[in-house]
Amino acid sequence: DQEVLIYGGSNVKSIKGITSMNPNRMLIGSATRLIELDAPNCPLLADINANKANLAPHVYLNKVNLSGCPLLGGNLIVNQSPLIREIDIRNTSITGLNLSSNLRNLEILKLPATIPNLILNDASQLHTLEFEEGVNLQSVSMTNCNALENVINFDLLQTPSITLNNSYNNVAELYFR
Repeated sequence: DQEVLIYGGSNVKSIKGITSMNPNRMLIGSATRLIELDAPNCPLLADINANKANLAPHVYLNKVNLSGCPLLGGNLIVNQSPLIREIDIRNTSITGLNLSSNLRNLEILKLPATIPNLILNDASQLHTLEFEEGVNLQSVSMTNCNALENVINFDLLQTPSITLNNSYNNVAELYFR
C-alpha cells in the first residue's frame, strides 16, 4: 500500500510528480491552500480524502489532473472550488461531477466515458470540452457556455436529451467519434 498523507500541510499549494509512487489513496484534506493536483496515470489510486474523489476541502483549486486513474470512481467533488480552471478526469471510473455553482473560471473540461450526465451553467470561459472516446451520455444541459470553441468526441445524435442555451455560438470545431 502506498499512500499520500498530508497532515498540517496548510501551506502546500501543489501536488505533482507522484505517479512513480503509485499511491492507492491520498489524504490531502489538510492542504487547504492546494491550487494544483496533478496526479495522472496512478493505476492503483482509488480514494482521495476517504470519500472516492472528494476535493471539496480545496477552495483554491485551479487545476485537477487525475487522468489515467482507472480505479478512481464515484463523484468528483469540487463544489467548493470556484477558481477551478481545468479538470482532466479521462480514463477514470468517475460517474458524476459535483461542480461549484460558480464556473466562471472553468476553461478546459476533459471527461471520462463513464459520465452519464453533464450539467454546465454559466461556464462562460469554457473553451474546450473533451469526452473520452466511447462516452454514452444520457443527458447534456449547457447554459451560457458561450466561449465554447472545441467539443471533442461528442455525438449529438446519440444523446437522448440535450439542452443548449447560448452555448454553441462560437464552436469552431466539432470532433465526432
